[in-house]
Amino acid sequence: MKDHCPAQNPPAADLPAGEGQLARLAVSTAVFDPEGRVLLVHQTYGARWWALPGGWVDPGEDLAEAARREFGEETGYEVRILRPSGVYWRLPKRLLVVVFLGAITGGSPRPSAETDGCAFFSLDALPSPLSPCLEERLRDAREVSLGGPARYRLQMNPEPAP
Repeated sequence: MKDHCPAQNPPAADLPAGEGQLARLAVSTAVFDPEGRVLLVHQTYGARWWALPGGWVDPGEDLAEAARREFGEETGYEVRILRPSGVYWRLPKRLLVVVFLGAITGGSPRPSAETDGCAFFSLDALPSPLSPCLEERLRDAREVSLGGPARYRLQMNPEPAP
């Protein structure tokens, strides 16, 4: 099959402002327990944020499969991916994040090279520090889990000071 979207790199001067700059694609998964608490992981790198389990999508990888893989790697749980809850274009990081809803189907919690644990938290008693933009994504995921439509948002969030 012929590729109808060949990779081309036109000179930057030929592109409208902002186009042609690389972006990164990431996925994460929100799992809520029967009490409405969400599962978060505590990262062992960088600012050691609490975050949704997730990570980078490998080239050519299906987004839902990437979300399932990352969830398992970071929590020890097996997860069934249910549906997207939101798509977020985060600037100035040029990061596209797809958040899925999921349901745990097996496994047990265990730390990994990237996380030193996971736990369920009420949305009104979240731990600190939280990864940037997480609270909005959690609110959206909860609304979608209760039957609302998926969200599509631009998130302007300056990077926290080191």
